[in-house]
Amino acid sequence: MRLFLSLVIFLPFLCLAQETTKGDYLLDEQLTQKCKKDIQRTVKILKRIKKFDLVEHEVEGPLPVASAADKDTGYILFTRDYLDPIFYNSVPVKNERTKEVKFFATPGEYESVQIGVYPLKDLTGVKVTASDFTNGKDTLSASNFAVKWVRYMAGTGGPATIYMMQPESMEDFTNINIKDGITNQFWITVKVPEDAKPGNYTGKAIISAANGETSEVAMQLEVLPFKLDKIETYFGFWYDNKDAAQLKKELKEMREHNITCTVGYKPPTKYENGKVIIDSTSYIELLKLHKDMGVKVMDANISAVASVLHPSITPWFSDKFNSAVKDWLIQLQKIWTDNGFGELVINVYDEPRDKALCRPGINISYEETLQFLQLIKQVPDIKTSVTLSGPNPKFDSQILKYMDRTQPHLSQNFKDHIKMAKDMGKEIIVYNNGYSSLAWGFCVWKCGAKGNFQWFLEPLSIDNAYSPIRSNPEYPGQVNTRVLYPTKDGFTPGIKAVYVREGVDDYKYIVTLENTIKKLAGKKEAEEAVKEAKKVVEQVRAKIPDYPSAALETGYETGETKLEKQASEMLKDIRYSIAQQLTKLSKF
Repeated sequence: MRLFLSLVIFLPFLCLAQETTKGDYLLDEQLTQKCKKDIQRTVKILKRIKKFDLVEHEVEGPLPVASAADKDTGYILFTRDYLDPIFYNSVPVKNERTKEVKFFATPGEYESVQIGVYPLKDLTGVKVTASDFTNGKDTLSASNFAVKWVRYMAGTGGPATIYMMQPESMEDFTNINIKDGITNQFWITVKVPEDAKPGNYTGKAIISAANGETSEVAMQLEVLPFKLDKIETYFGFWYDNKDAAQLKKELKEMREHNITCTVGYKPPTKYENGKVIIDSTSYIELLKLHKDMGVKVMDANISAVASVLHPSITPWFSDKFNSAVKDWLIQLQKIWTDNGFGELVINVYDEPRDKALCRPGINISYEETLQFLQLIKQVPDIKTSVTLSGPNPKFDSQILKYMDRTQPHLSQNFKDHIKMAKDMGKEIIVYNNGYSSLAWGFCVWKCGAKGNFQWFLEPLSIDNAYSPIRSNPEYPGQVNTRVLYPTKDGFTPGIKAVYVREGVDDYKYIVTLENTIKKLAGKKEAEEAVKEAKKVVEQVRAKIPDYPSAALETGYETGETKLEKQASEMLKDIRYSIAQQLTKLSKF
């Protein structure tokens, strides 16, 4: 009797333990389709020892009521703003169940539409294509529209052992199978030709399944009658890929997503026979490739020479040490000048801090930072920068005196530092502010910065890029920072790449409006239009928070807050109001 009771009590728990969740299904799909056997085995071991806990994304709301027509079709289509992510258990709300979508872009701009497919049964052979678009006279060929399927992948940005399946890599496909109950998403992205005529173009997205009916989403693209200004900006990532073949493909994908610079390359340096020597051949090749692809190398780090001089020359800042550093700076300056690489900026290590908190080879103290800045300034025409993790009232004014560019976080903590930098006429580039489009766009503009960069874009091979295992436990969010994913033929973007691209486009829209207002200053016929445009600029400034953390952040890196939709609608409305003003001003 006792054995019988034990079985009765135990068996339900046994069944529960074996139940496969939607997240489990998608994780298995990721591992089997994209990961090698050793990664698959490692994940199984981590799960067994409770070091890989997969949590389910919170269900968004009540399940939709399917009509008879929906059941015949086999799925429910819905559209959602691309800054409001679709998860595997997302459900379409009433106003999203539309078969019409409108969007706008300027010539030369990329713009996307996100379509969700909520399956009512297992679907096979699902295809999504875009038609030609026409305004009655002119045509945008379907070849200008790229259709991507979004893969859900296990990611974590918080506790090291907690994972959740979330939208990640955007992949080319011919057709796919969709499991009943798992919402899938497709992105249609247009690259508007540079010579596209303005006007409203209509076309459609066609969705079909081998075991379901074909549906269409009517699409209207408004091509605006102006172009965004080409603006000197610094939007990018820490990055140190030295594989030329891979680098060329990756730089191309970066440029298509408004990534204009990389940070982190150290000039290859050695100290032999009492002389500092830079391996100029490999370094020049690297910088030339960046230049050819339209991506700047933002700076060089002083640690490249300081690390090779120690312990050969000690102590730091002795006459011999200073002489060797200045010789290195002169060599480096000649490389940049002779090859037309632009202004040379020397960054001083990373995030100065109190001596006791410095990580060897990575950080140095505030006092040492100040000494390096003073040393660099002894060589004419070289600019300086420091990346700051926190303000230091004692040293801020001292180090800013010798800095041409300050690189702080965009947060309340740096309010006084940013104001001081502005008052002193220093260039500002902010960093490590997350992946929301707000952090890459309007917030950068509002604080007066020339760009934003993030730690970091990790150079990965196709063998390990899709692994859910964190490659460096020291950086808790690293597994979630893959902006681009390598493929057999090149690279494909992750969702974050689109957030970056759209944020930088927001920056371009508002700066283009400001530039246009300046150009039209004094033109009497444009006086009223300029006045209205200035008012819109101030309205945008009032709506945008000073810091991205104080706003309704978009993107799943912040977790599901139920506020993404409000934020995406706010940003879309702001951009459209700017576009309307630029359209009016384009007539003058």
